[in-house]
Amino acid sequence: MTLSKIGTYFRTPKGMLVIALLALIGIAYPVDGQQALPRLGLATLSAVIVDLLFMYRGGKMELPDSALLTGLIVAMVLGPAVPLGVPILASAFAVTSKRIIRGKRGHIFNPAAIGLLIAGLLFTSEQSWWGGLGDLPPVLIVAVLALGVVIANRVNKMPSVLAFLGTYVGLLTVATMAGNPLSFADGFREPMTGAALYFAFFMLSDPPTTPARASDQAWFASVVAGVSVACLALNWGGVYYLLVGLLAGNALEAARRAIVSRRKTAPAASQRLHASPI
Repeated sequence: MTLSKIGTYFRTPKGMLVIALLALIGIAYPVDGQQALPRLGLATLSAVIVDLLFMYRGGKMELPDSALLTGLIVAMVLGPAVPLGVPILASAFAVTSKRIIRGKRGHIFNPAAIGLLIAGLLFTSEQSWWGGLGDLPPVLIVAVLALGVVIANRVNKMPSVLAFLGTYVGLLTVATMAGNPLSFADGFREPMTGAALYFAFFMLSDPPTTPARASDQAWFASVVAGVSVACLALNWGGVYYLLVGLLAGNALEAARRAIVSRRKTAPAASQRLHASPI
C-alpha cells in the first residue's frame, strides 16, 4: 500500500476511528495501558484471525479493519487485568456473531457488544471501560469528547449521541429522585460516566447496526438509554447494562428494517402480478 493510499484510508470513517481509538489508548497508557497492552494485542489479533478465516472460507479476502476495530473496542472495555484468555474469546465471539447473525442488509448486532456480553456471562469478566479514561484526571474527559465528536460527525451519528446522552442522564436523574438512589449510583460514578461517553461516541455510532435518518436515530438512542436505565433499576446485568441496551436497540432496528423492506417489496410484487399475461 502506497503512502497516498494509506493517507486516503485514514481519512475514511474506519481509518479515523482507528486513529481516535489509538489516541485514547495512548492517553490511558500511563495508568491502564501498560497492564492492558497484552490484552489489547491478543484481542485485536484474535478478531483479525477469526475474520480472515471467515473470509478465506468465503473465497474473498480484504482488509480486516472492521475486525481490528472490534478487537480494540473489546479490549478497551474489558478490565486491564482480566485473564489473557478473556479478550481472545470475547473478540472471537464478537467477529463470529457478525458473520453468523445476519439479515439481508448485513449483521444485526454490534459485534463488540455481543462479544463482551457473551464473555461476561460465561466468565463474569471485569469491565472497567478504561478506554473512556474514567481512571484518569477528569479534565482528560475532554479528549473523549473531542475525538468522539469528530467520529460521530464523520459518520453522521450526532443525533444518536445527543439523544442517548440526553435521555440517559435525564432518566437517571428522574429515577434517582423518584426511587432508591443507590440503585442508580453506578451510573453517576467512575468509570461509568466515562463509559457512557465512550459508549455513545464509539459504539452507539456503529453505522451498519444503527439507523441512518436523524428521526430514526432519536428513537433508537432513546430506546437504548431506556433499556439501559431499566436494567439498572431492576439490578439486572451488573456493569453490562449499556451493552444490553444497545443490543435491544439493534434488535428493534433490525425488525424496523425488515418491516420497511417488506412494505417496499409488496407493491413491486403486486405490480408484477398484474402485469403478467393471462
